[in-house]
Amino acid sequence: KELNQYLGRWGRQTKKILYIPNTCYDFLNNLDKNFNIINNSQNVMRMAYLGCMGIDRGSKFLIEFCRNNIGSVELLVAGNIRDQNDINEFENIPNITYLGQLNYIEALTLIKQVDALPILYNPMIKLHKMMYPTKFYESMMVGTPIIVSKGMLGLEDKVIRKNVGYVIDYNDIMQLKNALEKIKINKS
Repeated sequence: KELNQYLGRWGRQTKKILYIPNTCYDFLNNLDKNFNIINNSQNVMRMAYLGCMGIDRGSKFLIEFCRNNIGSVELLVAGNIRDQNDINEFENIPNITYLGQLNYIEALTLIKQVDALPILYNPMIKLHKMMYPTKFYESMMVGTPIIVSKGMLGLEDKVIRKNVGYVIDYNDIMQLKNALEKIKINKS
């Protein structure tokens, strides 16, 4: 019903909808073994944010989380940044590294090297409720746990059923910290 309402905005009224998720090619064997920007300290949990970072995709939340967890968490950011202030903040927070644009194989390699991939989109935005970002499929391909916002309905269900990560309340710093702790314990 909700998808019909969403599609109805463009005059697409129908009783039957075929939904084809946005997936990715399997490039697991093509990962760049020479692309290594991660210092594998056991004490630091590393997350990667890839794509177009913005406030509705958890940017302020992740920046604040990193600011409060220097020494135990690192965030590697690759892709487009909507807000120039975010880039300025990256320069002032020692545990956030902005990598700029990466090619696809480098991005997949980075996802493989980190401990978690946050997909913390604002679930109050209808599109975010229904989307399956390619990052979801890419993280499953390389075996990296994801952390998603509760309310991203389709994604939330798959993460729980397939046991490929954790679901947290959007903008809940304590739940993010707990999810990373669980990932750290499961890694050992």
